[in-house]
Amino acid sequence: MASNNGMNFRNPGHEDDSEVYDIEAQERAAARKKKKKKRPSTHEREGHENSASSSDVVDQSSSFDGRGSSHSQRDNGTRRKQRSEREVGRRKQRSERSSGESRRNDASMTRAESASSPDSKPRRPSQLRDRGSTDQPRRQDTSRRSRAVPEPDRPLSREEATDRKTRRTDADGKVKTKSSQKKSSYQGLAGEEEFNDHEIDDGTSRRGDNGRRRKKENTEFMGNPAEQNVFVSSRGGASAPSLDKKKEGGYDDGTDLAVAELVSAQIDYQPGPVYMASKHDPAKAQKKLMKKKKSRMRTYILAGLVVAAVLILVVVLVVTRKNKKTTPQTGSNPTQAPTQQRTSCIASKIESALLSDPSVLNDPTSPQSRALNWITYEDPGGLLDCFAPTLLQRWALAVFYYSTTKDNAQWLSCFPSDDPTDTNCIAKELDRDYVIEDGSFLEIDPSLYVDVADQKQWLKDGNECLWWGIECSTEGDVGILSLSNNLKGTIPREIGVLTDLGLIRLELNFLTGPLPTELGLLDNLYGLEVQYNELSGIIPDEIYDLTLMTIINVAKNKNIGGTISSRIGQLMFLTAFYTSGNIIKGSIPSQIGNLLDLERVWMFDNKLTGTIPTEIGNLVNLIEFNIGFNSFIGSIPTFVGQLENLETLRLDSNKLDGSLPVELYNLESLKDLLLGLNSFTGQISTSIGQLTSMENLSVQENELTGPIPTEIGSMLNLVVVFLNQNKLTGPVPVEICQLRYVFQADRIQADCGEQGALSSGLGFNSCDCCTLCCDRDSPNENCLLV
Repeated sequence: MASNNGMNFRNPGHEDDSEVYDIEAQERAAARKKKKKKRPSTHEREGHENSASSSDVVDQSSSFDGRGSSHSQRDNGTRRKQRSEREVGRRKQRSERSSGESRRNDASMTRAESASSPDSKPRRPSQLRDRGSTDQPRRQDTSRRSRAVPEPDRPLSREEATDRKTRRTDADGKVKTKSSQKKSSYQGLAGEEEFNDHEIDDGTSRRGDNGRRRKKENTEFMGNPAEQNVFVSSRGGASAPSLDKKKEGGYDDGTDLAVAELVSAQIDYQPGPVYMASKHDPAKAQKKLMKKKKSRMRTYILAGLVVAAVLILVVVLVVTRKNKKTTPQTGSNPTQAPTQQRTSCIASKIESALLSDPSVLNDPTSPQSRALNWITYEDPGGLLDCFAPTLLQRWALAVFYYSTTKDNAQWLSCFPSDDPTDTNCIAKELDRDYVIEDGSFLEIDPSLYVDVADQKQWLKDGNECLWWGIECSTEGDVGILSLSNNLKGTIPREIGVLTDLGLIRLELNFLTGPLPTELGLLDNLYGLEVQYNELSGIIPDEIYDLTLMTIINVAKNKNIGGTISSRIGQLMFLTAFYTSGNIIKGSIPSQIGNLLDLERVWMFDNKLTGTIPTEIGNLVNLIEFNIGFNSFIGSIPTFVGQLENLETLRLDSNKLDGSLPVELYNLESLKDLLLGLNSFTGQISTSIGQLTSMENLSVQENELTGPIPTEIGSMLNLVVVFLNQNKLTGPVPVEICQLRYVFQADRIQADCGEQGALSSGLGFNSCDCCTLCCDRDSPNENCLLV
């Protein structure tokens, strides 16, 4: 191992080299051979600035002890050159072996870190090389030259600065410019790559200048890592903390330039993290960016197409719905005058929709023919063409009008007047709060009607949905036909043309004839109310196909007969079934127990027979069950006690017998209990006092025995108490009489006729509060009003 001035030197990978290169001698030789001054180019000036910054990274501590001389430096110049050449060769071989490996980051310590942290562990020399930035460490040249820089407190002269910028001297003493020197310093190195910026330990980054080429570095350390050589400079910034710093010495007296020497240091080296350099391909990155842009653009275009399609669909639906909605008003826009072709087309279309016998069109007095003539020639709202969507609907309503004005009878209101310009009317609307009185509807009374102004006459306005009694859906289809308007005539079969009808309400008129079977064509029908007319025939079997039906009311027509079909069990949504005041025969079908939504059953005053079906106990929602004035036999089924919501139970005027079931007294909601005119036997239970909601108690004309229960007096809501024509014993309890004197009972009847009591031998029911006393032997003749 060579020595110089008592100090050991060692170069990585060359244990026998210990030369010191004389930077000052080379600089002077280059200056003597200079023949002319060359103005440095922009590239050279920039390169000089980068090279000048690299000299700052060299350890500038005063590691020289002052005993070296310029004579020893000149003697070792040749050896340094040889050592540089051998090192370049070895580096080339190592670069070829490691060309396939990834690049490591060799700048793990910056000049600022080494200056501010003198106690930090030493770094490898390759980590102090310049990377082309004045703010970061740069890698050393392959020739291991240390750049001599002017002393900070002694600035260079202009000539020295120009000479320093434009010239460099190689190992043979030849003067090179920066560009030629840069070329030679990289000559022979394998694998030139372009690098990107990468983060290093202290958070700084390497800056890969555009077009700059970086050498492949050998990432291996040869020999003992504890005895690696480092370059030091006399200007501070030690890279090895174990070296002594001396600010004296290390300068040449002739030029006052700093001299770098190779020194040896015992370093406890701990390798730090190694960072990998990634290969950057600008073309590939640009291609990838364009691909992402195209993909994003396709996504935007697709999204735009979807939004546009949705908007178009919404617009089409809105326009279509609007056109359909305004269709009923087409009559207000008259078309051309009738032509033979139009007339034939309308006649053909109506004939195909006709539900009556086709011959009626040949009769000019028939409602169908009159309606055809009106819509073809006389419609003041406008002459519809053959393909108008409301043509058949308007014609069917005209048929209904002519069918309900039999013998030119006039409606009560809103019939078409003789004035063609007058389209308004004052309608008569039925107050539908009429009540039941003793099982019968109140008779028709003018006081049941109220006036409704600003309505439209029939056959006048161009929009049939505005005619009085007509209600249409938002699409313009007739949904409700409601008229209590002194109608006289029949319900035409053409009512089946109005397929969107949901409710037909024609009560309190003078309609005759049967219910048309064409009602079965109205799949949307949920309500049929034709009570208080003069209809005849039977309930059409087709009605039981209308599964949406919720109410059927044919009561008080007097002449509707037939039977109640077992198909009634199909009407699962039925809530009310009224057939009172007709001549319906047969029994109540057991299928009625399937109608779990049923709330009201009125069948009184018919010719029904049989027994009360036990399935009636399934009707848990039943509120009113009225089958009085028929010919039912048997007893009251015990299942009636399950009808917790029952308020009215009318079984009077039948042929029922047996005792009153105890379950009957569980119906706490019961208000009306009418059991008169039957053959019930047994006693009245004292449990009757539980029926505190009772208002009407009628058990007259039965075979009931035993005393009159005093618990009846606890039924404070009683208004009517009929106990007469039975075999009850004892007086009428005082508690019952208090219902009259203190509470609201105003009709109390019992067998209090003295004559009848004597003749029967059973005594009589003495009563001080009865409003009517009857004789048991002749109840019809000897009931005296008290």
